[in-house]
Amino acid sequence: MADARRNPGSDRGTAHRYHPAMRNVITRLACLLPLAACVPQEGVQTAAPAAWEALAERVPETMGTFRRGTPNALPDAATGREFPFATANRAIAGYVQIRTATDATADADLAQQVQELTQAGPAHRRLRERARPASAGALHCAELDGTFGRTAVDGLACSALIAGNMVRIRLTMQRRDGRLELAREFARGITASLSNP
Repeated sequence: MADARRNPGSDRGTAHRYHPAMRNVITRLACLLPLAACVPQEGVQTAAPAAWEALAERVPETMGTFRRGTPNALPDAATGREFPFATANRAIAGYVQIRTATDATADADLAQQVQELTQAGPAHRRLRERARPASAGALHCAELDGTFGRTAVDGLACSALIAGNMVRIRLTMQRRDGRLELAREFARGITASLSNP
């Protein structure tokens, strides 16, 4: 008995140091330790938002007489966001899209928009390009006209490359004096707002 007490490596001494209940506790703690690395720590930075998300945060809720609606995913599954806009009575309506830019320039993107607007759609909705004013800084626009059924309409399509993202603006309105100019002011205002955080 005296030898067992003096020898720390004896069976009795080992059993006392590594009791089964203690082994269970140690095993559980060892399993939990890797999970601690997954718990967010205060002050630790998370991944920065994508470039288009940062720009989308700057889309204003109102611009002149236009009010923003609920944002949507882009209809063509491209990366970005679409923000519907309309005047109070929906006399002028359309959207602003923030899209991850490809290699296309704003002028090339505008040409694609015009092609989509003038060649696609049901037969009772016809649009054609009427004019392409000189670009104003980053903003490239095309003015359109046509008919929706028997209603004469005007349209505005714009593209601008801002902060590495493509901004698309499309507006349609029943033809009335002054409405197209309001649409132009809206496009300029949105571009300025996104260009100057």
